[in-house]
Amino acid sequence: MSEQAAMDLATVLLEDAIKTADEESENFSLQLDVALCLLERERAGGPPGDPTAYLGRAIEIIRGREETGPWIYGGAAQLGWVANTLVRRGLLKALNAEWIDEYVLSSARDYPESLDVDLLQGVIGLGVYGLSTPSPSAREAITAAVVDVIGKRADSDQDGMFLRRSSPYRASLGRGYVLGQRDLGVAHGTMGVAAYLAMVARSGLSPAPQALELLTPMARWLLAMAVPDDETTVFGAIAESRWHPTRSAWCYGDPGSSIALALVAESLQEQELKSACEEHALRAATAAAGRPSERSGVTDASVCHGAAGLCYFGRKWSQTFDLDSMGYAQEWYSWIEQRRIGGRLSYLKPTGQVQDASFLEGDCGTAAVLFYLASGKAPLWEELLLMARPEDV
Repeated sequence: MSEQAAMDLATVLLEDAIKTADEESENFSLQLDVALCLLERERAGGPPGDPTAYLGRAIEIIRGREETGPWIYGGAAQLGWVANTLVRRGLLKALNAEWIDEYVLSSARDYPESLDVDLLQGVIGLGVYGLSTPSPSAREAITAAVVDVIGKRADSDQDGMFLRRSSPYRASLGRGYVLGQRDLGVAHGTMGVAAYLAMVARSGLSPAPQALELLTPMARWLLAMAVPDDETTVFGAIAESRWHPTRSAWCYGDPGSSIALALVAESLQEQELKSACEEHALRAATAAAGRPSERSGVTDASVCHGAAGLCYFGRKWSQTFDLDSMGYAQEWYSWIEQRRIGGRLSYLKPTGQVQDASFLEGDCGTAAVLFYLASGKAPLWEELLLMARPEDV
């Protein structure tokens, strides 16, 4: 795989996504995904596009809606995050986003107990936005509100601190969701909460000491959940069934856990605990990198749980842990390349394999990863996955 080949394939996938965004002109989240992907193409050395045009579409869509959720994926926080990113890159004049700050803050302060403490459409995503907003007062207030929710919802046992699943609605959908279970993943579980707290602990904001106070026992609990003496699996998906191997993915399993735990280690002050987190982060990365592809559980090319996510981790591990993992990235790049030869990629949904252009589970995300693979520049979108601290933190 050459850098140019990765750029070329990423460009094809971005064109696929743009076609869908143009056809689905009322798809709010997709317009923002395309804006972000166009920005990443330019950062990777590709031709400049016009991400502000897609941001403008999203603004018009949200103006015409009676209601939009506050979330970082598909909600007002996503709009604010993309706009703030374009402002920082000099592609957009300052946007009046005070209403987004206020909406996110009120949503965090009044966060329902019936919703999980998670990233995608949850309070952790509101926290990610809070760390990125240019308003110092909003950054302080949103972060304090999110950390307060975590502190109130956290549970403890002899191993440390964790979060439990709490959404009756998600439980009603089935799909393996059980109220009270302890989720270990980055997207929906304690690993993601710990990564967020690690960012806050290093932020210099007033809630930083409280975040560290919560993070320390949470890190101990996560280490206690690691499968001991196993070179093939370190972190499962659910604490109650952690002995069962899970797929290799960002959302669950060793790939996402490895980088999240490395972030946690950076923020800890107790040296023994810090070293243990570093060791487990490297162990998780090594286990995932050495896992045969047939045991990965990959069924599509997505960032969330597919081949693009593993391409990202192959490159990321080489930079974070100095692992010889670029061959792993190459393997999953080839997986994507072969499947695009036959036409547009399809992605796994509850209804089967379908076309999708989104960032997390579709073409935008796959393209964005390949731009990173080609350039090696740290992606702006990493903070949306809790894989890196925001630029100002």
